[in-house]
Amino acid sequence: MKQPNSQPEPTMHYAFPVYHDLNKHYELHSHDFHELVFIQSGRFRSQVGMEEHIAVPGDVLLYVADTTHEEWAEGSEQAISLACAFHWDGFGPDEPVFRRDAHGQVQRFMSELSSLHIFDEIARSKERSTREAPIILRALIAELERLKPHGPHAMVDRVRAYVRSRMAEPISVEDVADYVGFSRAHFSKMYHAVTGRTPWNDIQLMRVEEARRLIASTSLPLHDIAPKVGIATEYHLSRLLRSLLGTGVRELRK
Repeated sequence: MKQPNSQPEPTMHYAFPVYHDLNKHYELHSHDFHELVFIQSGRFRSQVGMEEHIAVPGDVLLYVADTTHEEWAEGSEQAISLACAFHWDGFGPDEPVFRRDAHGQVQRFMSELSSLHIFDEIARSKERSTREAPIILRALIAELERLKPHGPHAMVDRVRAYVRSRMAEPISVEDVADYVGFSRAHFSKMYHAVTGRTPWNDIQLMRVEEARRLIASTSLPLHDIAPKVGIATEYHLSRLLRSLLGTGVRELRK
């Protein structure tokens, strides 16, 4: 990405919340503008070429103009997102799709743009958004650049997206090392340096966190949840919930 201040002013096309129907599938499509999607609730799956991402609340998906992509709203909870479309000349062809809004700034800026869009619709005038939206968009673009994964952190993001997209499948450390193109030893050393956990422990934690989400948001029994998150038995899942998260089904469903 080139520096925002070296490019023409960004212009907003639209910005508003989107309430996705359960299990909604958006077939392959692209736009002549950049599309930014912030996940507020639910679970959203995105595929761009061979890259698949599972987005949960707090995650951000950026599709630069002319990027062909496919999306699914998944799970039992309605997915709600903030969507923003805009034009800007500064994105390169290798701009990453996935980011995590670690500090809440992307959500803040997108909410401000959504409010401007709604004001335009009510006032039937774009005077205010023409004046204010470029300022907010510049701040938003700068935040996207700051959140762009680099080096080992990008590798960790790729691994976590890979695991989330195959949550119900058996996944070994060798599988993940092959996916990112490293030997098991080198991969494990890098992963631990970035996360403070071994790859296997992180995979187990992701499975248990997804199980916690399903327990809290659905009435599914534990023996149905366990295979959905790639854990062999409800007994094993119950032990992992207690050992990794310090909780159990009863506490989560109070």
